Amino acid sequence: MMTHRIRTQETDRNLYVVFLEKAEQFLTAAKQMHESDNFNASAANSVHACISAADALCAWHLGKRAAGEKHSDAVNLVKSIKNTEEFLNNGARFSRALAVKSLAEYEARLVFKKDSESVLSAAGKFLEFAVRNLPKR
Repeated sequence: MMTHRIRTQETDRNLYVVFLEKAEQFLTAAKQMHESDNFNASAANSVHACISAADALCAWHLGKRAAGEKHSDAVNLVKSIKNTEEFLNNGARFSRALAVKSLAEYEARLVFKKDSESVLSAAGKFLEFAVRNLPKR
């Protein structure tokens, strides 16, 4: 059985602050878009907030971030940081948020309000998790 290798990009650990700032900006935009009933834009920005928060975590803890096409690689990289319930649960949260990316960006239907609310909530919780597990800025 062949083991899947996660494609990564070496990243300066101190760049976590850049990725964290991006995550916060995406989340702010997601909230604003949701409040103005732009649910597709809200969902897409929520997902990008999660991706940037994951990049911040991986940069700081691993010195690399996911660089592959598969969203599951980014999730598995986050889960690999620490084998704890908190990291596993938030990896699953990240995975659920990523599932909305295709809907928001590619599918031939609009994101419903409840979908936008769900992914916005997940993004907020994932970002809080990331901040708890990164150095204070």
